[in-house]
Amino acid sequence: MNATETRRILRLQSVGRPPEVVDDTVAKESAVRIILNGVHWVTVMCTPQRLEDLVTGHLLSEGIIDQTDQLIGIHTEDGYKCEVTLVTELDLQERLGQATSFSGILTSGCRGSIPSSFAKLTERLAPLRVMAQTVFDASAVQRAANALNKEALVYRKTGGVHAASVCRKDGTLEHLAEDVGRHNAVDKAIGSCARSGCMFEEKFLISTGRLTADMILKAARVKVPVVASISALLTSGIDMAEKTGITTIGFVRGGRMNIYSHSERICLSR
Repeated sequence: MNATETRRILRLQSVGRPPEVVDDTVAKESAVRIILNGVHWVTVMCTPQRLEDLVTGHLLSEGIIDQTDQLIGIHTEDGYKCEVTLVTELDLQERLGQATSFSGILTSGCRGSIPSSFAKLTERLAPLRVMAQTVFDASAVQRAANALNKEALVYRKTGGVHAASVCRKDGTLEHLAEDVGRHNAVDKAIGSCARSGCMFEEKFLISTGRLTADMILKAARVKVPVVASISALLTSGIDMAEKTGITTIGFVRGGRMNIYSHSERICLSR
């Protein structure tokens, strides 16, 4: 399926001038059902592309699986349903109970049910602490932000999606993904990286979306040590980063950035 559709619109260039009838490129959003071992888990509102990456990344980043070999197979049907087969040794009900998202509709803006306070959220999660000692140059993070703005073609064309990428230490975008949801874009990037067999501890993650507690948890579950965004961090994201040992960076734009937590992983001398 395509990530965009063309729609006929009226475009007003300025007040007082007659509008033009033009074709506009619009980001596509669809409802995709995820079935785990024959049971419906969630319906995700997403860009209906790279669903295998989305499902793999979502299962890892939500703590449903710990590694890709617990995932036997993914069968996609018409771009609207993903049948997922997991190893029977998993206590699926227990894993689902600990996940931050529950069965229902996950919108592209707010992913499922989140407890009303940060304290309640951390109470029901197994301790997660990212211990990687890898140091990244600030210039590499800036290069990744510049590349994200340049290479995220649907993001540039429509303005209606988010982009995310797992990056090499030098700032090269290694697993770029786009989706109408910021969580989905991160899941697709994580899923692509996991399916290729790469090690997250030597990578960093960059996103166009704001960084909240649930976004940081995704990185913590797969042990990504640094998460950056061209957008903002919220207090919940900073608090979760402090709890999990993750370096967080926001507003990576035009040669500047704000480092909010665990700055020891960022080299500022170059």
